[in-house]
Amino acid sequence: MRNKIQLYGKNMSSIILFLCYLFITVFSVSIVKAQSSVEQATERLKQDSLINYYELIYDKELNSIIKKNTHPDSLLKKLYAFAPGDGSGTGVYTKNYELIDSYMLFKIRINKGIQLSPGISSWISYTINFLRFNSEILYFEFIDYKDTSVKTDNIKFNYFLNSYKKVFNKKTNWKEIIKDTSLIYGDECFYEGEKIKEMAKIENAIKSKNIPLLEDWISSPLPELQAFAVNGFYQLYKVGYKLTAKQQEMVRVVKNKKGELHTCSGCFVEDRDFRDVLSEFTFD
Repeated sequence: MRNKIQLYGKNMSSIILFLCYLFITVFSVSIVKAQSSVEQATERLKQDSLINYYELIYDKELNSIIKKNTHPDSLLKKLYAFAPGDGSGTGVYTKNYELIDSYMLFKIRINKGIQLSPGISSWISYTINFLRFNSEILYFEFIDYKDTSVKTDNIKFNYFLNSYKKVFNKKTNWKEIIKDTSLIYGDECFYEGEKIKEMAKIENAIKSKNIPLLEDWISSPLPELQAFAVNGFYQLYKVGYKLTAKQQEMVRVVKNKKGELHTCSGCFVEDRDFRDVLSEFTFD
């Protein structure tokens, strides 16, 4: 009996020791995790504070650049100097194209790099959109981390809107002009050879002779839709469709546009010269 009691006592002691060890281990791990969580939270607060600090500094600097450089060429030069690219996503990314004769739209994305800590970097993003006519900026939009500011010459911008309507028989507005659709002009793209949905719509429009769709797209301020429409009119022209005088005028305007078109060909996605892309569509 005494041996059994001693054995029971030894087993209980072992169990108690094991439970104490388990408790200490779990408690230690919990402390380490808590410390790690506190450190991570502290680091995030530190990084957020740095981002807020840089936002104030760079916002002031960028607004000063915009205010002092009213000529579009000077402004673009200063913007590139403000946010030089380093291959990590920072830099100035522009897309520009003609809307109608000499009225050029510039859509600019600025990623200003910041160093948060050794080995950790990020960037602050800004968007600038402006409509240029020769050396003048008729409409200017600046979007930073907190709001959107707009400057416009109402008289000259309204003159542009009226001129656009005369060319394309369609009204437009600033919201429609800068609409971000991520459109790509092409046929079958990417590794899967996926049919671009706009091209599929054009092919259906050709089969059904859906002229209203082609006229709607060619009068759009979005260059990729205009390119699809020119393609569609050309395919109909090849099978005997006779374009009206107004349709011919719109096709001519679009084919002679300056600037860049977002295109794809197989796996390649790139911005190409507008005139080069549409030069294959020849209307005698």
